[in-house]
Amino acid sequence: MNKKYRILTIILIAVLLAVLAAPISVLAAEKTLIVDEIGKLSDSEKATLNAQAQRISETYGVDVAFFLVTDAYKTDYTLPEYTEACYKKQNMGQNGVILLVDEVSMKWYIAYTGTAMDVLTEQKAEDVFDAYDEEDTYYDRIVAYLNAVETLLSTQGSASVNSLPADRQLPRFVDKVGLLNEQQAEQLTKKLDEISQRQQFDVVVAVVPELDHREARLFAADFYEQNGFGFGKDMDGAILLLATKDRDFGFASCGFGLTAFTPVGQEYLDKLFLPYLKKDQYFEAFMAYADGVDDFVTKAKAGEPYDKGNIPKTPEEKFKMRLNGVWISLVVALLLALGITSSWKRQLISVRREDLAHAYVREGSVILNVQNDQFLYRNVSRTLRPKDKDRGSGGGSFSSSSGTSFTGHSGKY
Repeated sequence: MNKKYRILTIILIAVLLAVLAAPISVLAAEKTLIVDEIGKLSDSEKATLNAQAQRISETYGVDVAFFLVTDAYKTDYTLPEYTEACYKKQNMGQNGVILLVDEVSMKWYIAYTGTAMDVLTEQKAEDVFDAYDEEDTYYDRIVAYLNAVETLLSTQGSASVNSLPADRQLPRFVDKVGLLNEQQAEQLTKKLDEISQRQQFDVVVAVVPELDHREARLFAADFYEQNGFGFGKDMDGAILLLATKDRDFGFASCGFGLTAFTPVGQEYLDKLFLPYLKKDQYFEAFMAYADGVDDFVTKAKAGEPYDKGNIPKTPEEKFKMRLNGVWISLVVALLLALGITSSWKRQLISVRREDLAHAYVREGSVILNVQNDQFLYRNVSRTLRPKDKDRGSGGGSFSSSSGTSFTGHSGKY
């Protein structure tokens, strides 16, 4: 075989094996919230509309979707049944709004669930469709629909922030340092309010300049309790508190939180927001914390709180696993290619090299009278492995200053 073709063959084998052996990453794709079954929207229009729907959904915690459909569903469904089927097919959350428009039959249907039911009455649903129907093009109609839903959600969000219960005169986001700008603070507060009301579990974030004599988790527990947070007689909820002077953080949870946040689970929760805190990306950290608590409470209510055996991998851990898989695949492919070339090489060599000089030395001509091995010395040095200082005390149950049972931990960021 020609040498040039052999080299090309080796390279192709290595690349092919690396691709085949590398783990396949199945990443959670964003929901497709805008669906056009009749081809009235261009690809760029669908991308723009989907981005707008994603932004609204992430801001208010309510999935907002739109479907422009044919009448093919009629063989199996009524329009309300098809709307529900589309909602489930798109894997939308428990809070959502979806409008289906059947242009062939000139029918429409709006379905809404979860917290969306607080803002979309039957009359307001009519108003939302009227906003859609007033425009001329399909693109402008869908924009009008999304804007109308966002207006309703934002109005409800503002009301929830300003209407505090009598025993709680602080919002769920307290920033005594000014880490976030006004827009970020408002968006975070809306998210905390939405999760808290939906889960009936207070999700709180507080930022203070510094701690006093108390460690961070106890400071957080007292802050939570003394300011009237918590749902029900058990004060169900959780708080993340930052003290910026010495970069301390404390997590504390009581009531149902004693079930939802196991010590192992709290270690996983830290992995969701702590990397952002270390980079001073406070808004991203607080949003990740809120999403994490939401997930923890949902799992605990389903009877499967995060603990040993069911802790998922973080995106960073998944990336490292994929990267390691790629390297291992490359090594295996290269070793296989090396084996193939070595086999070819052995077939071509007819004269082998002699590594020793036995053939050239006359027997008995070299005599060693003295053989001596001398050990001089050995020097061994050891360095202590640095300990992880990110996590502090805690991870289990403790009591607040008043004796209320909490779970939580303290740490540095």
